[in-house]
Amino acid sequence: TFAILGIIIVILSVTSLKASIINQVETSLRGTASATLAAYDQNSGSYTVAANGDIWKGGYNISRSEKLLDTIKEKAGMEVTFFYGTQRIMTSITDENGDRILGSPAGKKIEEVVLENGQEYFSKSVSVNGEMYYGYYVPVFQSGESTEPIGMVFAGVNKKETLSSVLSIVFYVVITVAVIALIGMIGAGLVSNSISKAL
Repeated sequence: TFAILGIIIVILSVTSLKASIINQVETSLRGTASATLAAYDQNSGSYTVAANGDIWKGGYNISRSEKLLDTIKEKAGMEVTFFYGTQRIMTSITDENGDRILGSPAGKKIEEVVLENGQEYFSKSVSVNGEMYYGYYVPVFQSGESTEPIGMVFAGVNKKETLSSVLSIVFYVVITVAVIALIGMIGAGLVSNSISKAL
């Protein structure tokens, strides 16, 4: 009985814990993506494309904003990316050689929801250079507009690392439940023996 009860408690705890952590991840990513967009939008002027292909916001060169994104990554512990249209213009994500992963496009689903419909979007499976991420996207609009996005900002965390932390918590939950169940069984056995002797 205690073993079955313990298994049920573990399953319910794991399911609830995972959902809670993913919700927390989504909230944190939304905050970071919005803060990154606000950092870009504090520069007055429109988003424009220069002759050399660089993207500017007024007098600020987004295509050279490595320091900004690296600082956000350091402070928030999340990767951040600026997309102009579907193209990755600037990002904190680097490959095994330390080079920034630029130019790669966003997926069709993301393009449809964020760029075509102007909505924010949370994805539990974003692939970047072979790594899977939890990712949150917010649309980027020209100043004073809110209908046709010109790009989007992404904030993400490595899915494998996030799930590893969940599994470590689950491990402690399982151990705790197992110990409680064992104590319960021993206690029940002692009570049963004392009752039997009394009879």
